Amino acid sequence: MAVLTPPVALMAPLLESQLPKRARRPAGPASWEPKLDGWRCYTAGGRLLTRAHKDLTARFPEVAAAAAGLGDLVCDGELCALRGDRLDFTGLWLGRPRREVEGVAVVLVLFDVLAAGRRDLRPRPYTDRRAELLRRLPEPRPYLQPINATQFSASVVSCSVAVAALVGFLRRGGRPRRRATSSISSSS
Repeated sequence: MAVLTPPVALMAPLLESQLPKRARRPAGPASWEPKLDGWRCYTAGGRLLTRAHKDLTARFPEVAAAAAGLGDLVCDGELCALRGDRLDFTGLWLGRPRREVEGVAVVLVLFDVLAAGRRDLRPRPYTDRRAELLRRLPEPRPYLQPINATQFSASVVSCSVAVAALVGFLRRGGRPRRRATSSISSSS
């Protein structure tokens, strides 16, 4: 019997301004993860449930079958739709037959393990829970993926700059940015 059974309360995200001042800068190692555009979801006993505890198992049976392979793990994640190599939030609203026709794949991106069997892992450090998640995820995993994370804030800045550049590139319809040319003249 699992220690956590639905409904499970998931941690809600907080704005930096909502955190106590001492918590705004982590004293120890911290993990930075991208914010994904999908549906917050958790797995429990092979079921997929939203934060509001709506059961999505029948809507995404391929993901639910992969989640059942996690056994007694209760995991927190984000259900994301992929069209080609990009996220497509609207793809989550499509029924399975239409997703197949339009080439939309759905994947559960996992970012935390809340419990393993009778062990409630929530009081343990995040680094321990992440290690448990990575250790227990089966290979290959076409419908389950761990979230990419880094512990280096410089990587976050580099990724943010790269994402901003990519978004700009896509907004320009894939055209490179025109370089501004200027000339400086001096008069003697």
